[in-house]
Amino acid sequence: MEKLQNLLRKIVNFISKYKVIFVLSVFLLLIILILRLFTKNTMKILQPPQPPITTQINYLNLISTEPNPPFYKSAWSTDLVVFAFDDYLDPDTISYQISPYTKTRAKTHLEPSKTIEIIPLEGWKQDIEYTISINASLSSLNRKTLQNSIEFTFKRSVPEPEDPEFPYPINEKF
Repeated sequence: MEKLQNLLRKIVNFISKYKVIFVLSVFLLLIILILRLFTKNTMKILQPPQPPITTQINYLNLISTEPNPPFYKSAWSTDLVVFAFDDYLDPDTISYQISPYTKTRAKTHLEPSKTIEIIPLEGWKQDIEYTISINASLSSLNRKTLQNSIEFTFKRSVPEPEDPEFPYPINEKF
């Protein structure tokens, strides 16, 4: 008991001797504790809810092609072939091959686009079957990828004069 009393006396003497320092230390400790509690609560409030982690893989899907296969009835050899997808494409991942080889370019837009427009630079030749293959490396800005490469086959044929697609007059050399 005496030891406890001696210890208490020493503490009281210490506090009375260094009263200002002790009060400031306790005050700073309280402020630190209050700030720590406050920042923990506000951090929880300010953090956006996290989406659940899923193992499902989202694939990029081809929605439509223009023209619709198998026959491309057009009187114009410079018509586009358009592939439409379900998400905005990453232009750096567009890669395709055409067989038989024809000079083309893929039109990409400055703004995000869901389409690839393939423009023939020398024209589609009549009655030749073309195959356009889009590589599976194509991806969207949301990191969706193609599950498999896409093959699109078509043949350009000129509409007959009775056909509603027949333009009049035809100003193109065949």
